[in-house]
Amino acid sequence: MKRALLAGAAIIAGAAAAHATDLRFEDLGAQRAITSISAFGATCDDAALAAAAAAGRTIVIDRVCAVSNDLALSGMTMWLVERGGGFRVANRKALTFADGATVVAGPYQIFSGPGAVRGLAFPKPEWWGDADQAASVQAAHDSAKFAALHRGVLTPRNTKYGVDLGCGFYTFARTVALSPATWFPLQFTGCAAALGGTRIMASETFEGDALIDLVAPSSASEQNASFDVGQFQLVNNSAYSATSLLRIGKDDGTSFNPTQQNRIHDIDFENFVNAIEWRNGRLIEFRRIGMFSTAPRAYCLNINPTSSAGSFVGDADFYQMNCTPCRGTLASCSTGGNFTRNIWIKADHAGTGVAGLRFHAWVGYYSAKNVEIAASNGAAISDIWIETGSQFDGHGEEGGPVNGGIVEATATGAGSVIQNINIGNIYARASSPKHIGSAFTFSADDAAAAGVGVNSISMEGTWIANDSAGGVLAHNVRGIKIDAIFASSGFVGQTAVRLEGSTSDVTIHLDMQYCVAPYVYDYAVVAQDSVGNVKVSPSAVSGCVRSPSSNSSRGTGVDLSGLWPHSSADGPSEAKGLATLLGSTVGSLPRCNSGALGQIAYVTDASAAIWGAKVSGGGATKTLAICNGTNWVAR
Repeated sequence: MKRALLAGAAIIAGAAAAHATDLRFEDLGAQRAITSISAFGATCDDAALAAAAAAGRTIVIDRVCAVSNDLALSGMTMWLVERGGGFRVANRKALTFADGATVVAGPYQIFSGPGAVRGLAFPKPEWWGDADQAASVQAAHDSAKFAALHRGVLTPRNTKYGVDLGCGFYTFARTVALSPATWFPLQFTGCAAALGGTRIMASETFEGDALIDLVAPSSASEQNASFDVGQFQLVNNSAYSATSLLRIGKDDGTSFNPTQQNRIHDIDFENFVNAIEWRNGRLIEFRRIGMFSTAPRAYCLNINPTSSAGSFVGDADFYQMNCTPCRGTLASCSTGGNFTRNIWIKADHAGTGVAGLRFHAWVGYYSAKNVEIAASNGAAISDIWIETGSQFDGHGEEGGPVNGGIVEATATGAGSVIQNINIGNIYARASSPKHIGSAFTFSADDAAAAGVGVNSISMEGTWIANDSAGGVLAHNVRGIKIDAIFASSGFVGQTAVRLEGSTSDVTIHLDMQYCVAPYVYDYAVVAQDSVGNVKVSPSAVSGCVRSPSSNSSRGTGVDLSGLWPHSSADGPSEAKGLATLLGSTVGSLPRCNSGALGQIAYVTDASAAIWGAKVSGGGATKTLAICNGTNWVAR
């Protein structure tokens, strides 16, 4: 007996440091005594436990106590459970610790039987055993949730609720569902990764879709949830049986609706198909997360609101994220439609949307598509910021066929909209040399209008490298600002900025001084015939572009005078740039004299005489002609 009491005292001393919110030395003094459960009867059963709880003492459990009926152990009683002791709860019965009752035990099993154990605010999963670790973690979560939602008047107000993962290693054969609610502030945390971390792994026999589900309750009054989830590793098995390692939100569209940001932090994701799959919810802060996978078609962040009307994802911040979605056989990660992605934002049902995402210092490597934004079927995506300190690197040359885009934003279908996309002061290295698309693509099926299509795009101080198939492509976009530094080369025949369709209201500033011959662009800016309202501010394109002019013509209000310098064929420097586009089919050309320096047009050799123009050289069906102050000269 003396040995048991000393062991109980040692446990109390350890508990005082580890559970300061639940236990104070003054509380122990008030209870006056530490007593073995054997003092309340030769058999530890419901009656003995009830009597021990009523005694107002700290109770040592040194044997297995049988709970045969629903039993509530109330009062500020501390239960010290030794290894080998515990509670065996009968089927369909519940053992409830209430009104500040506390259990203290080491990381060993103390609960057995098919019944439920409820009301422990911050229990260890090991207390439920290792036979089914997912079930043990779920039981600990459910016990804490019951404690939070049935908090007694004696329970200290600063009590924490959640699961004490410690520095354990867990193997899940099924999904664990975390469900914080208004009065259940969930803390689901392990130990610091720097110390080896807490590891949660999908077993080779895993059944389900997600390793961990983080879901909002169905009741609207309970959706003001708060949670702190992190400080562990989530690892898939070699067969990638878990589709998502962390899945947020429910299929029915139920969303978290907190009043402040909640935290998901300090997590390492390994061997995922989806590291994070987010289906609905708002106001979450993600911080210090690393993602590494060898799976084909892997996504670090997959945001896709469910089909339920009103399903929404947004109002979130992402800090210090590091993503490598494919570092195995690179070719397998980018062929046959199996594009890896750093960030995939997709809304594809009417009445659903994504808004208010801010990416701070996201670093992404080896991705076929770095950021893909896609709205379709009447969905809306808006207010996306990819901000200072972010860096994206496409596949390297050792990979197979790749796409290599940095940001691709496309709106398809009636009523779909993508708007207010802000890209500021980031480094973007596209795949080279197998890059098959522009580094940045903004495109819509139809011309942008109020609330539909693609509009309001801002690229500020974006550093673009290795964009072998073009820097920026805008198709049917209204309102786009392009301020870019080109730090590497485009392939022969490519264009730095290409404006297509009904694109309008465009401002461009380029700094293109760092290209390496012979990989230089044919053109700095190409504006198709239907483009309107384009202004190029003073830009430097030295050494990066064969011709700083545009090869388009019919655009309205297109001013490329900021492109500089000009080639010798463009006339003297006082021409002030290529100021006027005339048209690819014009009835006549104006007189070419000193007042028309820098004017350009498309002409054909066959029609030049009819138009009263002398065109030397050329020979193609269409020839770009430039007024050099005296004559029209073919380029």
